[in-house]
Amino acid sequence: QTPSVETYLRNGNFTILAPNNNAIGNLDADVLQLIVTDEDARALFILHHATPGFVEILDFVDGPLGMESNQNITVDASGGLPTFTDEAGTTANVIPPPDNEEPNGIVHIIDAALVPMFPVPTTTQPATTDAPGTTTDVEPTTTALSLPEQNAQDIEELDERITELEKRLEECGCRNGKGKGKGK
Repeated sequence: QTPSVETYLRNGNFTILAPNNNAIGNLDADVLQLIVTDEDARALFILHHATPGFVEILDFVDGPLGMESNQNITVDASGGLPTFTDEAGTTANVIPPPDNEEPNGIVHIIDAALVPMFPVPTTTQPATTDAPGTTTDVEPTTTALSLPEQNAQDIEELDERITELEKRLEECGCRNGKGKGKGK
């Protein structure tokens, strides 16, 4: 049995681009419905916000960035804090302060959710006619990615972690630049 996405992310070193609660609330209703009801879609969505290793804010460079979803987002690091853009053109900005360190990675809170390209569901094509009176069944096709098994609580746990991080940022006064942040 493969581990859940939450377990997978906790057991590696990752940089997480964590959409805040408003970003999740602003998702298209169809996308939100999909990630709430489909475990594979939810796992893909979560993994689309994680990249391997510890990437501090000043270490991002212009160009494609490979995510754990096996898809890329585009980074624009040309001015100030970098921005991140998904395939659909949604751009997420970093909400200061960046470089929120966790035991196994770094979290950057962002103001928009980065939506992956979701796989086309499995379809069965109709049988084809080879010759008069004969048919050949066509095997089902899919473009789905092989993803770790996802449990139903992962999205709630991620939301709780984001809420806790935002609470800690509020408590230290870091939200308004008055905190004791790293100050790069």
